[in-house]
Amino acid sequence: MELSVLAAAAATALVGAMATDSWTRATEAVTGLWRRFRPGEAQEIGQDLELLHDDVRRAREQGDTATENQLVAEWQGTLGRVLRRHEEMAPALRTVLEEDLAPLLSEEQRQVVYKQFNTASGHATVVAAQNGVIHYHAQQTPTEPSGPHE
Repeated sequence: MELSVLAAAAATALVGAMATDSWTRATEAVTGLWRRFRPGEAQEIGQDLELLHDDVRRAREQGDTATENQLVAEWQGTLGRVLRRHEEMAPALRTVLEEDLAPLLSEEQRQVVYKQFNTASGHATVVAAQNGVIHYHAQQTPTEPSGPHE
């Protein structure tokens, strides 16, 4: 699974799990992952997850799906950045997603956690929508000199 896809799926499942009565299990799983791969940040990530739980609970009570989508996007960014720096963390995150987070979700919520693959080649651009969040990826190309070619 591509790192960005894994980050998106894990973020979606994490935010969904934080709205359940078993949110502490989700917190322990993700904090345990941090203890393994980024031990110096484990306590801080635990505190962030406590805040996430409060934010998700409040958003659900108010029917505020925009805030919930924003929280998914924030955690997708967090998980994506960590995975890019520590690719060796990907299999462990996938395990946490499949064994700890997804089982906490209802069947309907599990269907929201899906895999989406978008492929472009050459100088193509990919625009994709996932959970109401639009993702735009364009390959950076080197700029050509503006003068005549010899």
